[in-house]
Amino acid sequence: MKNMILFLSFLFAFSFSVLAAGPGDLLDKAREDIESLNEFALSIHNKAAADIEDFHENLKNIDGLPQPKLNELLAAGIPPWDVFMMAHISIVSGKPVSVVHEEYKRSKGQGWGVIAKEMGIKPGSSAFHNLKEKFKREVDRKSSRKLKNKEADSGSHGKGAGKGKNK
Repeated sequence: MKNMILFLSFLFAFSFSVLAAGPGDLLDKAREDIESLNEFALSIHNKAAADIEDFHENLKNIDGLPQPKLNELLAAGIPPWDVFMMAHISIVSGKPVSVVHEEYKRSKGQGWGVIAKEMGIKPGSSAFHNLKEKFKREVDRKSSRKLKNKEADSGSHGKGAGKGKNK
């Protein structure tokens, strides 16, 4: 029941915001969404470049990305961060990775927002925001796992590990 109320509230708020916004506002919002997805893709690129081996391992764990297809894409010279983006666009759009890969080849250089849009994920839609959330969760999960590994490797046992006041 709570979920239904929450959903209806969200739907009402979204409908009101669409009605309140003019056509130019909606176009600006769509451009902002596409740009934010492209910026997020760049942050994924930077994180992958910082630790490529870890990123390769994480690619193997993406649901919906068959291992043979992963190997095929990487062997074709496609950067791992692009494979990551293709996999998640495939999941959200419901289209096979091979279809997303074909669009990637056609639209290369236009940005991931354009590719997502061509795959039927409209900027501003719940699917588009779901895609961005999937990316954020994936990156946050990787970051928190790295932080935990660093803490475990550092030999520190939390508060009280050093010699300080009141010891």
